[in-house]
Amino acid sequence: MHRDLEPLQKLVEPAVRAAREHLDACRADYDVRIEEQLARPEQQLRQWQQLSLEGIGGDPRSERRRREVDATVAEQERLMKKMRTNGEPLLRILAVVKGAS
Repeated sequence: MHRDLEPLQKLVEPAVRAAREHLDACRADYDVRIEEQLARPEQQLRQWQQLSLEGIGGDPRSERRRREVDATVAEQERLMKKMRTNGEPLLRILAVVKGAS
């Protein structure tokens, strides 16, 4: 490592720690907001599923319709799940070092 970069390298760990603490503090608020925003769409999805399945008979065509409804619900649930936080946040450090002109 170049000697001029050593002072900057010493700042990396405290910067990462501060950023992680900030992200952790914000995460709970984000989780609450996302849950609030997803509550209504999830309820609407359940209602749509129930209404879509009502009156479906037992013939082969009805079974195909049931699979289509189930696939649609599964896809929407997958998309909503992706909106929720999962695991550790991605944190990257970027430094631009400009040499003497």
